[in-house]
Amino acid sequence: MTISPYMVFEHPTVMQLAAAIDLAAENRQPVVDDIQLEAMSVSGLSAPQLSALQSSWGQPT
Repeated sequence: MTISPYMVFEHPTVMQLAAAIDLAAENRQPVVDDIQLEAMSVSGLSAPQLSALQSSWGQPT
């Protein structure tokens, strides 16, 4: 059985993780552990909101 750290977070329950491992084994799919996501791409913020957030970093509060 081979799993990647990504799979643990992608399938939050043991049952879902086991099903994903079984499916990958049945289809003889390699385990993908080199997933690269754009920084903040899954934050749910719009481009202007991300820009405002980034511009606020490093500013004194």
